[in-house]
Amino acid sequence: GVRAGSESFDLWPLTGMKRSSESISAGCLDGSKSKASRLVQGGALLALANVGGALCNYLFQAVIGRMLTMGQFGIVNSMLSISLIASVPANAISWSMTRFVSERAGPEQRPQIAALIQQAFQRLLIWFVPLCGLWLVLAPRAAEFLNMPSSGPIYASLAIVLATLIRPILQGSLRGLERFGVMAAANMTQSFSRVVLGALLVWVGTEATGALTGNALSLVIAALVAVPFLPFRRKAEMPLGGHGFQASELYAFFGPSLAIMGALAILSNADMVAAKAALPAAEAGVYSAASVFARGSLFFILPAVSVVFPRLARQHPGDRRVLELWMLAGVAGFQVVINICGTFLAPLLIRLLLGRTESGAIDLLPRFLWSMTPMTLAMIPIHFGMARASRRLAWGLPVIAVAYIAALVRFHVEPAWILNCLALASLCALLYSVATCTLGRRPDV
Repeated sequence: GVRAGSESFDLWPLTGMKRSSESISAGCLDGSKSKASRLVQGGALLALANVGGALCNYLFQAVIGRMLTMGQFGIVNSMLSISLIASVPANAISWSMTRFVSERAGPEQRPQIAALIQQAFQRLLIWFVPLCGLWLVLAPRAAEFLNMPSSGPIYASLAIVLATLIRPILQGSLRGLERFGVMAAANMTQSFSRVVLGALLVWVGTEATGALTGNALSLVIAALVAVPFLPFRRKAEMPLGGHGFQASELYAFFGPSLAIMGALAILSNADMVAAKAALPAAEAGVYSAASVFARGSLFFILPAVSVVFPRLARQHPGDRRVLELWMLAGVAGFQVVINICGTFLAPLLIRLLLGRTESGAIDLLPRFLWSMTPMTLAMIPIHFGMARASRRLAWGLPVIAVAYIAALVRFHVEPAWILNCLALASLCALLYSVATCTLGRRPDV
C-alpha cells in the first residue's frame, strides 16, 4: 500500500510484489513502458488461465456429480474443503516467498533465490512427517464423525494436502520472478488433468476416493510443469551458506499471512464440513451441489482484480483508497448480476451440474448466492490487507472465524441455519476488513 511520503506502492497488491514509484516514473521516461505492458499482459494471461481453471472446476463438479450419488458427491466436496483448511500454512509461505523473490529478481541474485527454494523445500519436511502421522491416526475417527462409509477419502485427501504443500513454494517463486506464462500453463495443466483423472478413476469404480486421488495427481503434474523454469543452485555457483539472507527475511510476513489465510479458509469452507457432519448423506450432497455455483464466483472475481488493479495503480499511484473503492464497487455490481441470474436460472444450473433435478439444491442455490456475497466482497480488502501484512486484520479475522465455528457447532441442525451462520460471518468479515483498510493507513499497521 501507500507508505509514508509515498515512496512506494504495491503494484501487485494481491501478490505482495513491490515497485518503487521513483523507478516507475524513471521507467516511463526511459522507454520502459513496454516492460509494464508485458507485466499487464502476463497478468492478463494468468487471469485467463485462472478463469479457465474456474470453468474446469465447474466441469469437474458436473462430471463427478453425474457419476456419483449425492452422498458420494458430498464426501468429495467436504474433503476438498478440509484439504484447503489443512494446507493454509503452505499458502502463507507462498506470500512470504513472493515478497522475498520479487525483491531479488535481478540475474545477479538468482543464487539467493535458488537457495531460498531449496531451503523452503527442506523446511517443508517439518510439516510432512507430523501431518502424515496425525492424519493417519485420526482417519478412522474422522470418517466416523463425517458419516463416511470408509476411510478411503480421508487418505486421498491427505495426498491432496501433501501435494498442496509443495505447490505454494513453486507458485510463490514464479510470481516473484514474474513468470506468469509458466504459472498459467501449470494452472491450466492442473485444471484439465483434474477433470480427466478424476473422471477416469471414478469410472473404474473408486467413487469419492478416486475423484480425490485425481485431484492429488493433477497437483503433482502441475508441479512437474513448473519445476524446470525455477532457478536451482549449482555447487560451483555458490558455497553452502553463501546465500546472503536470513530465514527471518522469508518469514517476516508469515505470521500475519498465516492468521489471515487460516481465518479466510475457515470462513470459506467450514460450512461444508459442518453440513457433512450434521446432515444425512443425501442432504449433505444437496447442500454441496448448491454451494458449487455460489463459491465459483470467487474464482472469477479474484483473477480479474489481479489484472485490473495494476493498471489502475499506475493511473492513480497516490490514492489507494480510490482504487479500493473502485474494486469494491465493481465486484459488488458483478456479484449482484451473478446472484440475480443464479436465482432465475437455478433449475437449469442444477440440472447442468447433476444431470437431474434436485429440488432441495434448487431452493438452496439463491440463498447460498446471497449468503456468500459479503464474503466475496470481503476478498478485496482482505487481500489488500494481506499484501501489507496488516496486524489488525491478522488479529480480527481469526476471532470472527472462531465465533463462526462456535455458531456452526451450536446451530448446524439444518441447511437454513448453516446458511444463516455463513451470511452473518461473511458480513462481519466484510465490515471488519473494510474498517481495517480504512483506518489502517500507517506503515506499521
